[in-house]
Amino acid sequence: MYNRVLIPVRPYSKTKTMLAHITGFTSAFNHASTSLITRHAIKNHLYRSYNAQYFNMGTPLAASCITTSNRQLSLYRTRQSDQLAQLAGFNKYVATASEAQTYPSGYMLPPGIPDMTVEDIDLRLQLGETFFKPDSSETAAIRIDKCELASNDPTEDRHVSLELQNGSILLGIFDGHADTQCAEQLTELLPVALQKHLATSQDVPRALTDAFVAVDDHLLNLPFQALDGFDSMTIEQIAALPSTERIKIRDMILPALSGSCAVMGYIGKEDVYVAHAGDSRVVLGSMSNSGSWVASTLTNDHQVGNPNEMATLKKEHPDELETVAFRHCLDGPLRVIGGLVPTRAFGDARYKWPMAVQHKISALMKGLPSRRRQWPMLRYCLTPPYVHARPDISHVTLTPQDCFLVIASDGLFEELSNEHVVNIVGDFLNSSQNKTNSALYEIRHENVATHLLRQALKSGKYDDRHVSRLLTLRPSECRNWRDDILIQVVFLKPALKFLNSTLTLNTLPKLKE
Repeated sequence: MYNRVLIPVRPYSKTKTMLAHITGFTSAFNHASTSLITRHAIKNHLYRSYNAQYFNMGTPLAASCITTSNRQLSLYRTRQSDQLAQLAGFNKYVATASEAQTYPSGYMLPPGIPDMTVEDIDLRLQLGETFFKPDSSETAAIRIDKCELASNDPTEDRHVSLELQNGSILLGIFDGHADTQCAEQLTELLPVALQKHLATSQDVPRALTDAFVAVDDHLLNLPFQALDGFDSMTIEQIAALPSTERIKIRDMILPALSGSCAVMGYIGKEDVYVAHAGDSRVVLGSMSNSGSWVASTLTNDHQVGNPNEMATLKKEHPDELETVAFRHCLDGPLRVIGGLVPTRAFGDARYKWPMAVQHKISALMKGLPSRRRQWPMLRYCLTPPYVHARPDISHVTLTPQDCFLVIASDGLFEELSNEHVVNIVGDFLNSSQNKTNSALYEIRHENVATHLLRQALKSGKYDDRHVSRLLTLRPSECRNWRDDILIQVVFLKPALKFLNSTLTLNTLPKLKE
């Protein structure tokens, strides 16, 4: 039975009332009914109470959830930017007169500025774009358009676009989290590892799998490489090391402490192989006999919300069914032991190292100058590993109907469905062939990845005022409204008839032996 508690909070300069639904243990919130507190204060209080956990697959573990949406509540943390809005002469959380007809009633607006010119938006988005063409004839790819837009500062997404020694094309997107070091290492290590495995075997799926596993093993072994005798040292010995040496070791193992999802596409003459671990996606766009565009998804999201991934977690940790995955709040995603959304990723050593190693790392990190992330021991990390980087492999033999691939981080697909993405790119091709502007989407960019990014910022239905708001968010606000977005669109040979042949393209770099 729900007991409703009114919790007054102060959004910006006025005091409003937020209704929180508290399930059981309402005595834990007695102080909240008379205090001005933020969402994080509430959430931290819940975490500190052993009996106050959130939902596990819809079943309360013991206590509570706040039903107000994450996006609305995040606005309570941005009071300071109101003064800028007032100076600009408008309330940034309320639609202007020209916007009022665009947004549905009650829609919470991004707290940016809505008056960037269309030309300024063009230039801002084009900062993240590149065009490439392969130099090899041993691949079905004829052009690669890329565009990216940061939300985190700095962005945690990384990518590779390379031509291998055998003439095939290798494309990858690495969606980092908890800092950038892991994703940065993947751009250097994964292509080299794949080429090394391909040199001894023509079995591409096996080579991709072995490369993923080998690189993650390398990251997890970094403490043993950074400190001689780490395995035999006691916690007390590690804690007694000089802080300068501990800082040096910490910096060496940051690629293991941070994490990254990864998706890689290997494009040969007639075949496409995709290896992925995490929740980035690859979608194939094909033209049907009727002339419509068809989306084929070549990846499955590796998240706890995927029933197969959840079943694997429960099978591997049968004594932890209540804690192996739960939500931060009712409308939030399920997370591995309450922390990580993806179930497969590189790095993320907190979810993988044996507890003996984790205690040593905790001693190593204690008292050091803080970085973006400290090393808190995860409360429910009892029988690691919970996460791994072994990829799923998919294979497609290309047909004359297959025109393009879209490879992107999850920031794109949080805004647009797979089908919507393919229709946007397909409409871009149709317009390029007819030399006319689209009847469906205004096309202001020659780079289709930039065009796709613009449509994602519109959420497929809003106008450039919405894009302006999202592009002018302060760094402290931005992550509450959108993720880092990185997109690669690969045009295949059947798309040649659609494309502008006069466009200047850079030659794709080659991976050295």
